Amino acid sequence: MEIQIAMTAHILSAFLLCGAGFGAALRCLAGRVPRQLHVMLVSHSQFVELDWLFTLPALVLQPLTGFWLADAAGVPLAAPWMAASLALYGVTLCCGLAALWLRGAMYDVAAPALRDDTELPERYHRLYRAWNALGWPAFAATLAITVLMVVRPEW
Repeated sequence: MEIQIAMTAHILSAFLLCGAGFGAALRCLAGRVPRQLHVMLVSHSQFVELDWLFTLPALVLQPLTGFWLADAAGVPLAAPWMAASLALYGVTLCCGLAALWLRGAMYDVAAPALRDDTELPERYHRLYRAWNALGWPAFAATLAITVLMVVRPEW
């Protein structure tokens, strides 16, 4: 029963990582395209909260449940597909934590612009570009990890 709980937590946290990142990107883009500052600000605010509630715990649960499952299945962490998964998780973790900070910073920069009814400052656009640039490798790494977990290639 414990293994099923760990496996369920592992799979659900993987869904949260992928889904939250993808959903955040779509929602932020939706407010950005027509330049609706209030939509962008609400999106950032909601996703900062969601990151703390779901993304951050998922980032913690992934390795904890993954190590537990690997140990239970007798899979050595040095197995090539497992080592590749761990390296990709490192990419996801670094990008994800930086993106959490950037989204909060984007909110902090956008809030005064909405309050003062001014254009977004260049700093916001730099933060957005950095956040967007981090999202792609994190998302790709998460998808690659999923493939490695399912396929378990013999390299």
